[in-house]
Amino acid sequence: MLAVAIRAWSQGSFGGGGPIQEDDGEYIYRVPPISMAFDRDVSSNLEIADDLFLSGVNRVLTDLTFNYKADYARVGGMVVTVYAEGGPDAHGLFLPGSKLIEKPLDVRTGSSIARVTLGYNLANTLPDRVVVSVRFLDVPQGRSISLTAQASDPEIGSTRPGYLERTGPGEQDWALRPLNDGSGNPVNFLLGVKAGMVVPEPSTLALGAAGVALLFVAQRRRSAATRAAGQAPANGQGARQPSA
Repeated sequence: MLAVAIRAWSQGSFGGGGPIQEDDGEYIYRVPPISMAFDRDVSSNLEIADDLFLSGVNRVLTDLTFNYKADYARVGGMVVTVYAEGGPDAHGLFLPGSKLIEKPLDVRTGSSIARVTLGYNLANTLPDRVVVSVRFLDVPQGRSISLTAQASDPEIGSTRPGYLERTGPGEQDWALRPLNDGSGNPVNFLLGVKAGMVVPEPSTLALGAAGVALLFVAQRRRSAATRAAGQAPANGQGARQPSA
């Protein structure tokens, strides 16, 4: 799957960690496309979702891509949503929870790669598990649009078998659907998620190292002073007495 790293810089605080900067970004979830493979197209008139287990820590979403097919074009014809995983329902089905990010995208004719590109923003920090969904809006009568899946396992991160399909307007209105090639072999949506990792700036690292060095010197001086005080005579005891 094609994805281009975003380079952006930002300063702020993360977990009390002080100034930060974003690196070039890296994949935290990726299902790679494979050539000469069976394609499974999945569509819904409501919403399709996949739950993801992300790699890495302190993940700030910068780039999300997925493959789809359509035989029409429409401006703002689909919406991508990233949810926090909301945990299992009464039947043990893991459902979407709070909405983290939502973006409209245009639909293009043919086999395409949809992309959500975000500037580096700590508000887009992702938890360990998320649910990524796509809704197709106002599909013209007689036309079709679908997500593409292949018999390719995630090379980064992981996902549960099958996918979620919304069945109604309620928060609990989801159903687990099988996702296979028709012969029972599992397939996965061609989906990639990239993130910039929160890391200290070089200047912050230098200041931290200097602070540690100063603390070490101060500790040595205190230890030396304590040893010297312990060796000195107290109240003149041990001093030489004059001869009679």
